[in-house]
Amino acid sequence: MAFLTVHFAERETPFKLKIETPCSAFEAYNQACKLCGIAPRTRNCANGTCGKCRARISGRLSDKTQEELQKLSTQELAGGVRLLCQTEILGDAEIFASTADSSDLAAGKMQIVSAGFGLGGRIADYSDYSGFGVAIDLGTTTIAGLLFKAGTDKPLSSAVMPNPQRTYGTDVITRISASLEGRSAELFKLVCGAIDTLIEELCKKAGTAAADVSRISISANTTMLYLLTERDCTSISKSPFSADCLFGFSLEAGNLNGKREGLKAVDKAASVYLLPCVSAFIGADTVACILSLNIEASSRAAVIADLGTNSEIVLFVPAENGKQAEIICTSSAAGPAFEGANISCGMCAIDGAIENIALVNGKAEFSVIGDAKPSGLCGSGLLDAVSVLRQLGQIDESGTILVSDCADDEEEIFEAVADAGGAKAVLFKDTSTEISLSQNDVRAFQLAKASLCAGLECLVIKAQIDAHSIGRLYLAGGFAKSFSVQNAVCVGLFPDGMAQNAKYCGNASLMGAALVLQDKTARAKATAIAQKATVFELGGSKQFQELFIKCMALKPQKL
Repeated sequence: MAFLTVHFAERETPFKLKIETPCSAFEAYNQACKLCGIAPRTRNCANGTCGKCRARISGRLSDKTQEELQKLSTQELAGGVRLLCQTEILGDAEIFASTADSSDLAAGKMQIVSAGFGLGGRIADYSDYSGFGVAIDLGTTTIAGLLFKAGTDKPLSSAVMPNPQRTYGTDVITRISASLEGRSAELFKLVCGAIDTLIEELCKKAGTAAADVSRISISANTTMLYLLTERDCTSISKSPFSADCLFGFSLEAGNLNGKREGLKAVDKAASVYLLPCVSAFIGADTVACILSLNIEASSRAAVIADLGTNSEIVLFVPAENGKQAEIICTSSAAGPAFEGANISCGMCAIDGAIENIALVNGKAEFSVIGDAKPSGLCGSGLLDAVSVLRQLGQIDESGTILVSDCADDEEEIFEAVADAGGAKAVLFKDTSTEISLSQNDVRAFQLAKASLCAGLECLVIKAQIDAHSIGRLYLAGGFAKSFSVQNAVCVGLFPDGMAQNAKYCGNASLMGAALVLQDKTARAKATAIAQKATVFELGGSKQFQELFIKCMALKPQKL
């Protein structure tokens, strides 16, 4: 029996945990994070290859492993930094997460991108609340917000932070499971606390008080709204996945769960409007995107693709030849690869992430966010890495990494090599860091890419239109921010003819929430969209399964 003391930046006092020794420092640290409601650096152990679990730790510990000696710098080793997944705790120990646990989702490194889709000229009639209002995009991974003064179309401040519910899983399925296993109250408190923090940060930046916020509008996927209101998730957890609540109503800030519990930063009577959802898998965030991009005004077919874990897809087909206009939606579970998650060297799109890679005169060149030393790949960097390796002949059409007999240069950069862990493609390497793609990483990208592409093809076939007739392909999500059309075409990310009209639309969900907050007519428009939209289910579709297999191939598409 021993004690582990963990110093978190998020807590004023250290957290003390009773442990049985010997035990894994990685498991003990993650357990402490879960008990404190703090998102750990990483929940997945890569056996010392990713380096994400580095932290300063002292006490009775196992000897340093060969992986640590290779992965950590001399300065880190001298300062007591270890890889938690490689360290066994043998007695009392202390972890200083505040100095080394610089999470991928550190709020200070995150930013909101609106891509020009603001509210200027979009408001027909200002909402009639007083004081200040907050628009929120409650995402599975991050929470973003904008602060407005009543009767204005320009935000006073913006803020973004990680969703602390990721302690219970990075995807909605694991969070639904946690809720049904008795964790719904904890998930509720976590998200309410995060929204309180976000609102306080917004008001602090604008020089106003959170108590002056009288109205809030929230856009989110259906699961996030269930967890925010502490609703029973049974209806969205099993077939036929028919949500027993699609929201589209207001609640009091201090009573979000019907138990007189909720937000504490604002007045208890402040109005919180939850945008309407379409179905269990097509949430209010999709409705908000449709609203903010105003695709119903388009004279040509248009597509919105949210390149994220769930990859919601919307196809708008305008009225023609007596046929009514259609909004067809689907959700294609792409997995977290597009967000840099569950990739051995993956990370969010923050400082240190390789976001773009291109072939210049036959050689690969990359750009890093913040002009920092490369730390890993974000989603767009993963797309580019696979594409460039494909162009260099290091990956074949099936996605197999082709190991070279010998590298072109001593550093083996952008070469496929083999080691004890199997085939990998080295992208960056110096004395302390190696960034490489494993065969499993390439497969994860292929699964995400095939799911998206097959979902898009299914919608086009259902609407009986040609992909070349689509006038605009709007790309939403952080992955799309640094999107390369050329590299997407190289690996066949979209159906033939669709990529040529691609346009990044930033956080369109947040912009939709802002419209609903500031425009008196927007609520009715959002409700009409949710009622008009139809859902095309991909689950169990033989056509989707066949297209999915076809789309696994890294085959160049036609523009």
